[in-house]
Amino acid sequence: MFDLKGLKVFNEIKAALGTGMIRVTGCVPSQMEHMIWQLGDGFDAKVIITFDEPKAMDILSSYKAFDDNGVYYPAKDPVFDKADIRGTYLSEQRLEITKRLFDKENLTVITTLDAFSEELSSFREISKDLITIKTGDTVNLEELAKRLVELGYENESQVGAHGEFSLRGNIIDIFPYTQDAPFRIDLWGDEVEKIKMFDVESQRSIETVEEFTVFPGGEKGHSATFFDYFPENTLYIFDEPAKVFDQFLFDEALPEEFKKRTCLLFSMLDTACEELPEDEKFFVKTRN
Repeated sequence: MFDLKGLKVFNEIKAALGTGMIRVTGCVPSQMEHMIWQLGDGFDAKVIITFDEPKAMDILSSYKAFDDNGVYYPAKDPVFDKADIRGTYLSEQRLEITKRLFDKENLTVITTLDAFSEELSSFREISKDLITIKTGDTVNLEELAKRLVELGYENESQVGAHGEFSLRGNIIDIFPYTQDAPFRIDLWGDEVEKIKMFDVESQRSIETVEEFTVFPGGEKGHSATFFDYFPENTLYIFDEPAKVFDQFLFDEALPEEFKKRTCLLFSMLDTACEELPEDEKFFVKTRN
């Protein structure tokens, strides 16, 4: 793969990061993703913000050729949310990425302005809601079931999908939203004797673990936006920025609190958007 670090223009852009909004022109889409990938070297995270989902998916498809840590963070479905298959899939996708950011993974997140601005629980609130269960812990079944329901989990006769749990005698099954397989807890009285991951279809054990964590499934908080999930050392990329800025100005659904928190970022985008020509232009900006 060609290393852009050998190009003078690339090194000029890299050196200018942190000085303001940088306008980059003349990149066809595949070149844009290549440049973003290498510009992001040394940053704790990268965020590519575009104007709609189809464009975000196009960017993700191209970007994955350079970086397996590229992910798409979708907006909530305003109509169905978790009421249909698509709504459930989007919710699980959002929770998976939220957990990875919570765990401080170095990701490149491709998203839309709608998703970027949504009101969410803060990481501090999420930390308070985490449930960690370890071998040897004492468990109150009634309190655990109540807590799981509060976190967006459903009590079923048998676990079959993410976000479900079941209580059967001295056995508790929980399928966390952010795990690939459910966990089975064997109790001796009220003490956790054994924890195993198991297969949903066969119900057979996969492996024994010492502990696991249940990540909250609801998105009920309003003290943060997706913008707040990123560290200070984040590189922001605005694709087709004139369209993104128009959304920022005229979309009445965007929370006012989000606009206040990001006003500096977007005021710089406003200045940079003056006399903006081609669609293939994009801007890069650090958080500071």
